[in-house]
Amino acid sequence: MKPLCLRFGLLAVLAGCCHAGPLTPLFLTDGDNQLLWRIDGNHATPFAAVFPGEYPIATNQTIRTMGLGAGTTLAGSEYGFDGTPTGATYSNPLPTQQMYDGTADEHYNYAVQYTGFANAIVYRFNADWSNPFPLFPTTFNGGYLGIAYDPRDRSFWLGTYSDAPGSRIEHWSIEGQLLGGFNTNLPDMGFLALDPADFTLWTFSQDDPTALYQFSTGGAAMEVAHYDAFAAADDTPNLLGGEFAPLATSVPEPATGPFLVGISVMLAVWLRWWGYLPKSIQKKDVASGEIHLDPDQEPAIGGDSQPSIPGGRTPGERNNLARRSRRR
Repeated sequence: MKPLCLRFGLLAVLAGCCHAGPLTPLFLTDGDNQLLWRIDGNHATPFAAVFPGEYPIATNQTIRTMGLGAGTTLAGSEYGFDGTPTGATYSNPLPTQQMYDGTADEHYNYAVQYTGFANAIVYRFNADWSNPFPLFPTTFNGGYLGIAYDPRDRSFWLGTYSDAPGSRIEHWSIEGQLLGGFNTNLPDMGFLALDPADFTLWTFSQDDPTALYQFSTGGAAMEVAHYDAFAAADDTPNLLGGEFAPLATSVPEPATGPFLVGISVMLAVWLRWWGYLPKSIQKKDVASGEIHLDPDQEPAIGGDSQPSIPGGRTPGERNNLARRSRRR
């Protein structure tokens, strides 16, 4: 049993130098409103995107987006981590496909095809979103939307876009083996991103466009971080693409010294490892359970049809309804 002085001493230090929200700067795309957002802990800062419909996002030395495709916009752009466009642009090389989220390793970008059929494909791209290569087909009959790369074992976390009883997060190997998954109890889930500071997953639900949700990779619900800037936005945020900045290029928040940021990250990781989280950010547990791929089920690669969405609407259309409802 840990000494009480260690428990409360560490929590007091954490409360003084840490804050709610992700540990690493997080970049989100809202192509419906032609915006990108930068999340620094509990602060959210919007900046204008070059083109409407920029959704799939990858980060390495810069931010690189791509148009979502499927007969709509194809154009994406490159940005610095301060939100300034560099002037470089990219085009979606799969104009009949629809992709909302993206991720990256040190060499390639990745995105998952959004379709309502079991043969949705995870694609690998060059860093400029060129030369798409199909890695493997997926199995969920309802539409994948979020994707995050895990450098620890070169695997992927995929998020489904589902209504009741909620969206799922699934773990896939780079070879296409379904390793497991868990229910989030969140309907209409958006982007999915893995924080490289503590390897927790963050996502968004269209049912509450003012919040971001954190899960452990084991399926435990952790923090729900609310943002005043989302609530104050002229148009309801539709955050369907998201990616963290690599740790090597992360920039501290304005007026926050590098030393305090480093201490905050180390303490947060330490406390999570020892199991001490402030009660204010401990949330309900979610039902988690491993799922296994039926060895007889071998979906074929292919298919350009648009998904069958609960209510017959795409993620963008469902957000437009939410926006109209909010303005009443």
